Amino acid sequence: MTLIQLISEQTMPNLLAMIRLRPERVVHLYTARTKNQSHALKKAANALGLHPHWQYCLMSDMPSIRETHDTICDIHKNNLIEDKNATTVIHFTGGTKLMSIGAYAAASANQCPSLYVDTFTQQFMDGHTSPVMRQLIGEDNHFQSIYDQLHVEILGMANGINRITAGKEWRPMVTLAEYLFNDAQAEEATHNAIHGCEGLCENGR
Repeated sequence: MTLIQLISEQTMPNLLAMIRLRPERVVHLYTARTKNQSHALKKAANALGLHPHWQYCLMSDMPSIRETHDTICDIHKNNLIEDKNATTVIHFTGGTKLMSIGAYAAASANQCPSLYVDTFTQQFMDGHTSPVMRQLIGEDNHFQSIYDQLHVEILGMANGINRITAGKEWRPMVTLAEYLFNDAQAEEATHNAIHGCEGLCENGR
């Protein structure tokens, strides 16, 4: 399976798709602005034991619907030349809106399975461009099946941070973390007190 991904500053949807589908080949459509995100995703995937063949396509700074559509169609065509039974999955969550439209149009035109990763509802969504996608996702389309792989270090790598804990003891912080996780207003107030415009570390400095 070849998984084509649109790379943006938000890396989690792409990482989640790779974990769930475990493709043999991953193609990143990226711009000069999102080159680092592509590298971060590769590092996180490798740390999880995923070692697909990586392919990179540098797009223009503002890829159009047509550019994205044609690039993906060419990749799919080349896959079929190599293997007439090859499966190309088009993941249209990332990138700009225009890139997403172009990617979905390419999936539809070629009847390729397509995927949308909905981080709000925590589900892998079938793009309904091919019945194959439902088979690849399986009956359980929720994130729970991959939760055990989403530990802090991997999430940090996917976001370009090499080390989250810096070797410090984290267990004393669990109670506070759980409290803030369960109380959004307290979390926001704490953040503002530290990094807000009048916080201890004003504007994040």
